[in-house]
Amino acid sequence: MSVNVHYVGFTAKAMVREYSFLARESSIDSHEITFTILNEAFASHRLSPQNLLAQTPSRIGRFR
Repeated sequence: MSVNVHYVGFTAKAMVREYSFLARESSIDSHEITFTILNEAFASHRLSPQNLLAQTPSRIGRFR
């Protein structure tokens, strides 16, 4: 079975950023996934916005 993951976008809030993805297992079955990351993680250089999208697909697989 394969899963297609599509980046939808992100919303910047006062304390967090919410990144939204759409995961499709078939043409009928899809799930919206949202990751919430504290802005502090970006400010302390533990995570960069550019690397987030590169790291996310492999991490989604761990949640299944």
